[in-house]
Amino acid sequence: MGISLVDYLIDEDVFEIDEHYVPVDLEKREEKIETILHPLEDEYVDYNIIKQAYGPLFKEFIHGKVDREELMQKMIQLEEKGLNDPGLTYEVDMVDLISKENKTARLCVVD
Repeated sequence: MGISLVDYLIDEDVFEIDEHYVPVDLEKREEKIETILHPLEDEYVDYNIIKQAYGPLFKEFIHGKVDREELMQKMIQLEEKGLNDPGLTYEVDMVDLISKENKTARLCVVD
């Protein structure tokens, strides 16, 4: 319609990113991906596996769907079963202000 996308941006969240689209500022990184670890570090992979495995269990506990004993039993069962690598480790969506296209960047850990 001839109106710039910039005219619609009311609350921009502007911060510096590295070449992998990860916030450089550790406080901003923790806000965006809930950890200061970089997605390409081995420690992040371990963190993400644990978060993906135990996160749903803790949500059930917090919302009162399971009690403490059930939570502990589910955690033990999960450990016996083994923790699986969740695959994609980091994804960010952004709108390019020049092309006005929505873009998605995904980082995957591969050997």
